[in-house]
Amino acid sequence: MADPKSEEEEKNDKAKNDFRWVDENLKMSRLYVLAIQKDTNGKREPRKLTTGNYNVEAFDWSADSSRIAFSHTKTPVANDWTTSDVSIIEVATMKVTALANSPAAETSPIYSPDGNSIAILVSDNPPRWAQTGVIQIFASNATNATNVGQPKSLVASYDGQPDIAGWSADGRRIYFSEAKGTGTQVYALDVAANRIEEIKASTAVYTAIAINRSGKTFGFVRQTPDTPGDAYVASVSDFTPVQISRVNTDLKMPAVGRTEVIRWKAKDGKEIEGLLTYPVGYQTGQRVPLILNIHGGPTGVF
Repeated sequence: MADPKSEEEEKNDKAKNDFRWVDENLKMSRLYVLAIQKDTNGKREPRKLTTGNYNVEAFDWSADSSRIAFSHTKTPVANDWTTSDVSIIEVATMKVTALANSPAAETSPIYSPDGNSIAILVSDNPPRWAQTGVIQIFASNATNATNVGQPKSLVASYDGQPDIAGWSADGRRIYFSEAKGTGTQVYALDVAANRIEEIKASTAVYTAIAINRSGKTFGFVRQTPDTPGDAYVASVSDFTPVQISRVNTDLKMPAVGRTEVIRWKAKDGKEIEGLLTYPVGYQTGQRVPLILNIHGGPTGVF
């Protein structure tokens, strides 16, 4: 949760003086815990855990709920993603221990089921905007950054930008997703064999992928060219998406044209992938105007 507004900022908001100076009066995000059960006064008062001069981003609970691993940057300014490190905080005592603080950017910590290891996404060293990253495994029981030991670097992924979803229940695999062409590919990384296996390829786009505590089911947001995002679940074994939310039911969707993936060879021989969207009601052989929308990069797809 971000730091609260100052009295002056609250006053300006009420007066609708809502202009902002970019990257001034920055609000750091702090890590809080909030009880699910209300107290005797019928309230849930958040308890702030982090007080350091840094901006908290991703976090994950240990299996026994005694600790939280979290990534943090110097500030929330866009260019400061390169300063991301990972620390561990003891929930009861609020003691913070640095875990990963190399010149690389370390993000997205995820505890193993037994709590002994933490999977972390680590960038190039030094970090760069056209970034690539690898998954590394750190021991979670170090008392300070000097005795963490050498983390285990796992094999590089296809696109070099894995998004960690979680561990299998037995701790033998780490699941992650990343872009492949214009869709999302889900993978299983065998930790012992250091080998990657494909689970699912699709022209759909999957985001916010997470795995449940039993390691048997994924939860994620799925969208396609003609369907907006909704929550889905799928078993780890076959990854057949099942829609569980209907948040866009009342959205009056206009008719949209069919979209298909096309591929062609560039002058240098590289294969290029794109999306071709037809007009609504298009008939084969019909001549229509064409708009070519070239997506920038080099990281990311459209």
